[in-house]
Amino acid sequence: MSLKYVVKRGANRGAVLTPHRHKDGTFVASPDRFKESQRRYATAKEACDAAHANGWGIRMSAAGKAPASLIRPEKCDPSGEQL
Repeated sequence: MSLKYVVKRGANRGAVLTPHRHKDGTFVASPDRFKESQRRYATAKEACDAAHANGWGIRMSAAGKAPASLIRPEKCDPSGEQL
């Protein structure tokens, strides 16, 4: 899976975000930005599928850049092409 999102505005404009892998190796899908609402998944595909099914976002980040952001899956697609 090659899910990608390109930041459109702000200080990190043009940065390419990919699903954020946490220290425990999991990926997060969540309805909001709060930790209590986060659901952890073993793979980025599982997190993406859960986000699509529930209308949630996926935590995504650019390596070495700003903290992870919650991105709605409809803003990007699995081939990495911007919608």
